[in-house]
Amino acid sequence: MSGSDSIGAADAQDPSAPLRALRLLQVQRRLLEAPPGPGRFRAYLDAMLADAPSPQADAFARGGRPDRAERSDAASSQDPAAAAAPAERPDDLALPLSAFNPMAKEHVTRRLDDLLAADVEATLAATLAELAPSIRNRLAAVLPLRVGLVVADDAAGGWTDRVLTDVQHRFESAPMLRRGFLVVLLWSGDPDVPGPALRRRVEVEVRAAVERAAFELEHGPAATLAERMAQEGAAARAAGAVPGFGDLPAPDSLSPSQRREIAATLAPYRESTGTPIVVAALYGDDAAASVGYPPLGVPAAGGLLLAAAEALDGRDAV
Repeated sequence: MSGSDSIGAADAQDPSAPLRALRLLQVQRRLLEAPPGPGRFRAYLDAMLADAPSPQADAFARGGRPDRAERSDAASSQDPAAAAAPAERPDDLALPLSAFNPMAKEHVTRRLDDLLAADVEATLAATLAELAPSIRNRLAAVLPLRVGLVVADDAAGGWTDRVLTDVQHRFESAPMLRRGFLVVLLWSGDPDVPGPALRRRVEVEVRAAVERAAFELEHGPAATLAERMAQEGAAARAAGAVPGFGDLPAPDSLSPSQRREIAATLAPYRESTGTPIVVAALYGDDAAASVGYPPLGVPAAGGLLLAAAEALDGRDAV
């Protein structure tokens, strides 16, 4: 099934499924078909914001927008799993597209076309179905969750800074979880790869995102560097690779000497909470400099790679 055919496939899923694939790629692709300008941006806002999330999302996926009466009718027939969601769940968001750049240029269109051609949303659905039995109890407080792929534009445009957006994505997911969404972030700036490698990239990011959500619910939001490393180490261990990077580094990619050097550099900062230290520690000096933060003497992705290695060792840093 192609991406364009499966955009409304969420309707066909088991309504009791705790993790439901939300088909977002064709929605993003359709938004970019309009000429750039205020009209496209209004369409983006109309797609993203709504009184009731599920009816609006489904209607836009079919190619239109329901009026208020249609939304009410659809909301009254919600499935039992959705009705059982927490009473305080906000209903102001139809689609979790805040990280998407609606004014993106052709390179994002090409990335979306590649993802749709590789049918990566089938990979999303299959991975969620595999994870659901083991993760259900850990995510019980926020189920059911609709999980979707969003392409962030870090390659050519002022909408997205990759470092700061990635920090937000990894450590500030609570607002989306409260709304019943889990976003799996992909990047326009990652290297072009064949379909099988794209599907592998998506599988890694889905496994990491689900583990992050469960870890945060179990341990609370990560604040200190140590807590953030523990969370990301768990995500890498669950995913089988260090997520967030196009080349998918292996969790054990650091040599013993590299591990010792990075661990020694980060030792004085493990209880730090400041964003400049966290960015330099996790992403390395070059990434820190790109957003105006001072260096710590850490190589690229040093803290994230160390976190993955420590998680493989069974180290509990929380």
